[in-house]
Amino acid sequence: MKKLILFIVEGPSDKAYLYPVKKMVVQHFNNRLAFKVTRCDLLVKPDTNYINIEIKVAVAVQEYLELYGLEYSDIKQVIHIVDLDGTFIDQKNVESDPSLLRGQTIYFRDKITNINKDNIINRNNKKAKCLDVLYNLKEINYGTLKTIPYRVYYFSTNIDDYFYGNQNATDEEKKEYSNAISDKYVNCPNEYRNMIERLYCVKGNYFETWDFVKKNNQSLNRWTNFNKFFTEIIDKL
Repeated sequence: MKKLILFIVEGPSDKAYLYPVKKMVVQHFNNRLAFKVTRCDLLVKPDTNYINIEIKVAVAVQEYLELYGLEYSDIKQVIHIVDLDGTFIDQKNVESDPSLLRGQTIYFRDKITNINKDNIINRNNKKAKCLDVLYNLKEINYGTLKTIPYRVYYFSTNIDDYFYGNQNATDEEKKEYSNAISDKYVNCPNEYRNMIERLYCVKGNYFETWDFVKKNNQSLNRWTNFNKFFTEIIDKL
């Protein structure tokens, strides 16, 4: 049985946006690809921090393996997709807006607003520390003497913003947008790749793409380093 490329994504719309990649891997490279949908942002869960974030990713992998009766050795590569959500902006660009509902966050190209700016400042600090750990990992430690190759790629502000320029999409819009992308490219994955490599992709090597997005307000703009997935992973299958 061929080994599996496992994508870790936050929600079903992320899976739909990325589904054309599965068709590419299966049709053109005769490999397997699957999705683990966490239904949350692993990096900002209450019990997550930069010390245990690698373990949290390993647990997500384990949950998938147990669900389908697989072993860690069945995984060829773990690909973790994250939204940046303005994580790296200066805290002076986070503002309180008492008119917003509790829990509501509004993103702009140069700032983030929330009913309590400290909520976002603390979230950003936590997520930034976790990302600093993750993007420097080449593999996930998975028990004693067990490792799985790992890469984390980003979309900023989020995946809806990357594809449609909408930083604050509703759940209904997320579903509509992602299904439209999936339907358009599912049978022409090479066109999908060409689009990713042409539009709003960060140039340079993997670490340079992270250095770039950590500067100024780039984590609130339409950028991705998912283009590196094709050159780092796909072209080496």
